[in-house]
Amino acid sequence: MNIIASGNAWLRGRFDQFAILTRHFFDRFFQNDVITFEDQAKEKVIMGMAFLAILGGHISNSILFKYAFLLEEGPSWVDKCYFLWFFMILLGFFTVIEWDVIFPDRRDYVNIMPLPVRMRTFFLAKSASFFMLIGLYSLAANVLAALVFGFYLTGFRSSSFFFLVRYVIAHLVSASAANIFLFFLCVVIQGLLMSLLSYGLYKKVSLLVRYVLLTASVFLLIFSLTGFAFLPRPLANLPALKESHDSFLQAFPPMWFTGLYERLLGNRDPFFATLSRYALLSLPLVILAFFATALISYRRHLKKSLEVKSGRVYLKKVRNFISRGFDAIFLRNPTQRAIYHFFGQTLSRSPLHKMRLFGYMAVSSGLALILLASTQLLRRHLTIFNKTLLSIPLILAFFLLLGIRSLSNVPSSLEANWVFRMTERDPRRHYFSGFKKRIFFSALLPLFGLVFVFSLYLWGWKFALLHCLYGLAAAVLLMEIFFFSYAKIPFACTYVPGKAKLHLFWLIYVIAFLAYVLFLSSLEVFLFKNRKYFLNYFVTLGILFLGIRIYQDFFVYRKQAILYEDEPEPVMIAL
Repeated sequence: MNIIASGNAWLRGRFDQFAILTRHFFDRFFQNDVITFEDQAKEKVIMGMAFLAILGGHISNSILFKYAFLLEEGPSWVDKCYFLWFFMILLGFFTVIEWDVIFPDRRDYVNIMPLPVRMRTFFLAKSASFFMLIGLYSLAANVLAALVFGFYLTGFRSSSFFFLVRYVIAHLVSASAANIFLFFLCVVIQGLLMSLLSYGLYKKVSLLVRYVLLTASVFLLIFSLTGFAFLPRPLANLPALKESHDSFLQAFPPMWFTGLYERLLGNRDPFFATLSRYALLSLPLVILAFFATALISYRRHLKKSLEVKSGRVYLKKVRNFISRGFDAIFLRNPTQRAIYHFFGQTLSRSPLHKMRLFGYMAVSSGLALILLASTQLLRRHLTIFNKTLLSIPLILAFFLLLGIRSLSNVPSSLEANWVFRMTERDPRRHYFSGFKKRIFFSALLPLFGLVFVFSLYLWGWKFALLHCLYGLAAAVLLMEIFFFSYAKIPFACTYVPGKAKLHLFWLIYVIAFLAYVLFLSSLEVFLFKNRKYFLNYFVTLGILFLGIRIYQDFFVYRKQAILYEDEPEPVMIAL
């Protein structure tokens, strides 16, 4: 009896460890340095689930509403494929955003590994948190959509209530299976990078891979939502591809789970039978691939994450030499020099801030790809008078500045801002001049350097130089507008989320963005047709720039102290 009791106690202890770790890892998906309280995280989860449910119901109703007027069901499998495809892409976007907390990081290793927790328990708890996340996402995205699909499509085949239940279950099962496949596919990509690359190289390459995946996700989401009225053109052609037995359908993962959907509803078409077998085979394969890559990379990555490498000495000497030369020319004021390097080094060491910036850049890159896809990509159409092509650098610069404006509000190590409090000195304009110089040299100048290289290939150096200088001048003025009344040291002030009131003023922001892009791209076309007016443009922007700087120096920075505590609005304090 004592042996049995001790065995039961041991099992309960292991299970308690597993349950606690699973909940901890699940909570980590919704908690970060911005959401610091558990109630905030719960509110975000509830709001996110409600948004997904409404989005799923709206999209399913939009693509199925036509069946209210049709006498037969028709190729509804195309609509099912589109629905599964869209929410797989959306889950992929979320997965890449959560990349840093998918595998255990330095904080997990330091806090948990010294405890009497087996690696097996640690690993299984992490895996269980994945399934909880996928289940929560699938339930939220499909709870209304499954009912909408059943409402529109069951009447063609049966009026039985049990068939409606079967339709709902088939929808939930196939959608959940598709989400499991896509999530673990993304995790396998990360695991392969961790297994094949050294820790230092992994950190650099993974940022590039995440940016590419985010950009691809944004492009596909925008393409599927706004590219066409209801269905993207490739998906609208799926019935013809099916009739011609095109191999694309068998290599397109959403079609695998569409086949599973149809098989669960009793469709005996051999085409869907083959696709359903692909779906059922892909799930265990991708999960086994996850376990294989994870077992290889977990311990290796965790141990490497604690190692700090000093780097090559001669590279540091070269960087230091270039930095000293740059400081002597452009950062002669010590305050500007301190803020310049503080912003750059903090951003380079903070995954939170880098991914926030990458998110904005991915949106702009996705929009740029949509614009390129909407025009004919023949060189004879990519002229200097192509307004669509001219607008792309403007969009990239806008979102780049918007991302920097957003991430600079989020503190990095707030308890360290006492250094700035104790050493604050006049004139305060040097704090913000150093910050803007960092934006110019590290963000705007490299961006328009790439624009110049691309334009050089298309139009030659004269037109490329004019185009680059035009966009750079507009971006510099836009930077001054974005940071017109900015009185904070980046990363060193408390942060009150929601002060931008996006939920109230989003339409105004969108209209302002469209007006900015359309006006400047149209103006650039006019200037290229009348190149003698380019000088007027640069002189006008120069006068505006100097006017803003003079106003800031005399009426903003001299009267307003540097903010270290971002106060909430009075109405929030009253509540």
